[in-house]
Amino acid sequence: MATSAGGADLEASMLEKKKTGSDLRKGYTSHWHVPKHEHLGGISGDAVKAGFRKKVYAILSIQIGITGAICMAFMYSPILNDFALQLLSNNIVFGCVTIVPLVIITCFLMAQKNNYPANAGLLVLFTVANSVTLGPVCALFAKVGMASLVLEAFVITMGVFFGLTAFVMLVGDRLDLGLLGGFFFVMLLAMLTTAVVGIFIPSVTQNILYASAGAVLFAGYIIFDTWRIEQVFGPDDYIIAAIEIYLDLINMFLYILQILAESK
Repeated sequence: MATSAGGADLEASMLEKKKTGSDLRKGYTSHWHVPKHEHLGGISGDAVKAGFRKKVYAILSIQIGITGAICMAFMYSPILNDFALQLLSNNIVFGCVTIVPLVIITCFLMAQKNNYPANAGLLVLFTVANSVTLGPVCALFAKVGMASLVLEAFVITMGVFFGLTAFVMLVGDRLDLGLLGGFFFVMLLAMLTTAVVGIFIPSVTQNILYASAGAVLFAGYIIFDTWRIEQVFGPDDYIIAAIEIYLDLINMFLYILQILAESK
């Protein structure tokens, strides 16, 4: 009987190890509080963590490269530039051409996030769809002679990103940032409320303050999501980890670009 019980315990232990990070984190999907990796099956070995980190930032580098190339094409190709301006002149058409496909692709990507190679193909489509949404904004800046602001915003964004990432990687093991998710969510709701008010009561000063708060918020999200990469995500979660950092970067870039534009 003792041998049978021991065998059952061993089998249960082996089954537990086979669980993916996603399985272990069911029930902990909210940003209100994220327990540390010992509760969620996060990465504990240095070699495994290094490999996971390389995957995440390799994917992120490819995403940034694709987005940069598409945005430059919209800025400097006369055909794409004119097409972008036509899109921006009609919000309904812009939404149908850019936002709707992005939402559909995102839903498929979330459903296939752990299924290779479907997740890789959908990730490329997701990145292209995001880039096509961002491209017309950059094209508008190029059209009015402010293309240099796009480059300036990109350089500032990447500088902040590298600094914050290095900070978290150096001291992340000594921090528990799980509760920050709830704080950032409340800030995001406050910003959405401010944006609605700004539609009816426009103000340049308010726009600058709003954009500054947005840049700070997504800088905070970069810290939070980088910490999650180091402490929470499992080795099978590299697609989601890369997407979260990528979206943080895109949002921070847009807010920094708005600050620079409003300051001119």
